[in-house]
Amino acid sequence: MNLSIGSGEMIALLGPSGCGKSTTLFAISGIHQIDGGSIEFALAT
Repeated sequence: MNLSIGSGEMIALLGPSGCGKSTTLFAISGIHQIDGGSIEFALAT
């Protein structure tokens, strides 16, 4: 998944049960360890 969120934007993850919405948020927040890929945060200037 590639996701870019601009400053001040609000997003929602939508999908059926079991598609990975909670897992994605848990990985972003650091609750789950990821075993592949990367999560990168960058501040736009």
